[in-house]
Amino acid sequence: MFNFPISISSFNKIDDNLIISIILKYLKNNKCCINYPKCNHPKEQSDPNVFKIKNKEIQKLKQSYFLFLNKLIGKYLIKESKCWALYVKKETTTPSIWHIHFDNKEQYKDCIQISGIYYLTDTDIGTEFNDYFFNIETKPKKGHWFIWDSRLNHRPKDCLNPKDRLIIATQTILKK
Repeated sequence: MFNFPISISSFNKIDDNLIISIILKYLKNNKCCINYPKCNHPKEQSDPNVFKIKNKEIQKLKQSYFLFLNKLIGKYLIKESKCWALYVKKETTTPSIWHIHFDNKEQYKDCIQISGIYYLTDTDIGTEFNDYFFNIETKPKKGHWFIWDSRLNHRPKDCLNPKDRLIIATQTILKK
């Protein structure tokens, strides 16, 4: 049971092709973790520092994310924020593992934790959500943020991708 609904916001004021090019280059040199490729992360996932890329278009996307959070919950202090990219090549299967992004550390017990996805490419492969009361799936829309409570179990839909799929994912811990 979650107090924070899945919320959606349009943001298409960026150069998609430039961001896609930057992210794909970033993925080559910034793998998910130090244990790559012997880890449980998807094969084409970046480290959690995409929002730290020094590029005007990436920074506009980052700003749109935090402005959306501000509209949803009001003023806040950022305690921690992660942003990574997930790329699934055409004609490959989406790495579909149920997971949450919630951090149980004691220091975050009074914080709000929010996760998000931004679809950089046109795709029909959405994200599935599972809770005690419901199972739902996004209808992915390029240029839109989807934001939810980090405790909400989710995964990319399990299927073969007919075309490339590139998303930005976030997890942010906020103090009101």
